[in-house]
Amino acid sequence: MIFRKSGCRNPPLDRLWSGVQGIRGTSFFKDPVNRRRILLILILSAALAAVSGIKGMTDSRGLLVNDRGKLVGLHRSDAGRSENFSARLRVREKDGWSSRNVTITLRGSASEGSEKTEEQAESTEDLIQDMLKDVERSAGKTIILPVRLSDGTRISWTRKRNTDPLLFLMMPLILLAALYGSERQKAAAIRRSNADSIRYGLPSFCSQLILLLNTGMIFPDAFRRIAEGYRVSEKSEDYFRQQISAICRTSAVENKSLVTVLSAYSERIGVREFTRVVNLIRENQYRGVDLTEGLESEAEILWNQRKKLAEERGKLAETRMTLPLALLLMVLILVTAAPAVLHVEGV
Repeated sequence: MIFRKSGCRNPPLDRLWSGVQGIRGTSFFKDPVNRRRILLILILSAALAAVSGIKGMTDSRGLLVNDRGKLVGLHRSDAGRSENFSARLRVREKDGWSSRNVTITLRGSASEGSEKTEEQAESTEDLIQDMLKDVERSAGKTIILPVRLSDGTRISWTRKRNTDPLLFLMMPLILLAALYGSERQKAAAIRRSNADSIRYGLPSFCSQLILLLNTGMIFPDAFRRIAEGYRVSEKSEDYFRQQISAICRTSAVENKSLVTVLSAYSERIGVREFTRVVNLIRENQYRGVDLTEGLESEAEILWNQRKKLAEERGKLAETRMTLPLALLLMVLILVTAAPAVLHVEGV
């Protein structure tokens, strides 16, 4: 909003603001189920972040850090008890510094170290393991961490970064985005299903309307007769039939003309084919244009579109059946060929 008032143009921010307005305008946050899900996600994320933060504070106990933030030693509360410390080790190598997370387990008492030979320390990894073993065998409450390996390689210690709380705080955003995307996909699937229902039911509706008009009935009576027939089979949950019945009920309850209610429903539904039929009816009611002739040409177009939709769905079904058929063919080959192969091999 600031950029718009000042006259500056920032397309990324404009798109972001329009997206936020679109989200706010939807019924996603108005749905009680979605609200409960969002509340549960926030509570779980906050609880996990708190537990992770407490764990990170616990892991930082006993770490001795200098004024530059470098880890220089360990301090355990009891020299006779085993304790674990997490740290990050940086090793100076030929091509730079390499880092790794290590866990140091200080044993309850010091133990004798084994003699090391040159063969036991051939690689940097072996030297690091030997150094960690020496540290773990150290006695006393306070242990100073070494700054070089046995071959003189420089090393440094830092506290292990605990990024879990940040991840848990980011998790609600990811989950909310996934939930919102899932809801939008469901809404888009419902819209496609409703549009297909209208495209499948509209041709027969036009044919029925033409037959009734040819018998001498006027449009309102013909429409109500068709709606009564649809109301009987309303349990089929067909979207198009439900809308026709709802249009008839709304016209009767609100005492409005069918043309007015049809226009309002066509704008809300937003299916192009249904809008064309409604425009023909509106032209007939307001301007006296012949409705039967227009419906006949429109019905022919709609029937052809319905055939194309049926063909597309048939091809899509064939494509989806390819994988199951391939699996069945493989099973058939195994069942028929396996006994012959075993017999040839003499098993």
